Amino acid sequence: MAETLSPLMIDASEAARLIGVSKATWARMDSAGKVPAPVRLSAGCIRWRFAELSAWCAVGCPSRVEWEAANEQGGPPR
Repeated sequence: MAETLSPLMIDASEAARLIGVSKATWARMDSAGKVPAPVRLSAGCIRWRFAELSAWCAVGCPSRVEWEAANEQGGPPR
């Protein structure tokens, strides 16, 4: 039986679909610092970590500042 792989990184369209918003809304949220920081693989290749977005959603979608501060302290915000 073939093993199903989960994506490690997803683009803006997939990230928007994951949380149920339009790509334009995702872009506004990213610009406003309301989503986790993306990973810039190259000048034209920006992705988000799938596992990080899943964990971010599980704790209520805190702002980027809150998310990064909690991760520096060893865990997601409560």
